[in-house]
This record gives sequence, structure tokens and C-alpha cells, in this order.
Amino acid sequence: MSFVTLDFETYYSNEFSLKRLTTEEYIRDPRFEVIGVAIKIDDGATRWYSDDIKNVLNEIDWSNSALLCHNAQFDGAILAWEYGITPAKYFDTLCMARAIHGVDAGGSLAALVKRYGLGEKGVIVTGK
Repeated sequence: MSFVTLDFETYYSNEFSLKRLTTEEYIRDPRFEVIGVAIKIDDGATRWYSDDIKNVLNEIDWSNSALLCHNAQFDGAILAWEYGITPAKYFDTLCMARAIHGVDAGGSLAALVKRYGLGEKGVIVTGK
């Protein structure tokens, strides 16, 4: 089984974000846009894709792959609803962090990067 580490970057604004909408409302909204996706398979290099994302994702053998994400509810929903993909297994670092640190300790990727001394998470994403 392969591990596919994946992170979608999507359009958001002050009015249109996961802070204001549920995951389903956000992804199914007409304003929703995938800007790109970072993918790493097993110990390979992380690669960024902003074009031909559907074909890139379809090259992966998902029936023999475990998806690893920070907030698999979000990235997994995008895979399923936008691309019709269901991985064999799901692993979620957000759920792991909440189990270790509690739900009130700050489970965002930015908070965890800081907690573990890994630098700072970037925040700039641009769309089409």
C-alpha cells in the first residue's frame, strides 16, 4: 500500500471560507475553486500541480493507497465530490493532533508547525 500525502489549496475570501460555511457548503458552492494540490507519494518528492489535476489524481492507484492529510474531512471530500476518488484508507493529522493535544489546544497546521518548532506556515494563495 502506498501513502499519498495530499493538500488542496482552494479559493477563499473573507465572505467565502470554512470559517463561515460547513465543509459541504463550501465545496459545493459555485464559488469553490481548486487552485492546486501538493502531492507526495511514499518517500518521493512533494510536487505541486495547478493544471490537469484530475488526470494527475487519476494516475494514482487509489484502491491500493492510503490518503494522509491535515483535515482529511476537507481534502477527502474534495477528492470524492470533485474528482470521484475514494482512497482505500484515510489518515488525518488534525485528528491525531486533537487526540494528543486536545481540541482546545490549537490543531491548525499553523499552530502545530509552531508547537513542534518547524518554522511558520505560509498563508498566501492566489487563484486564477
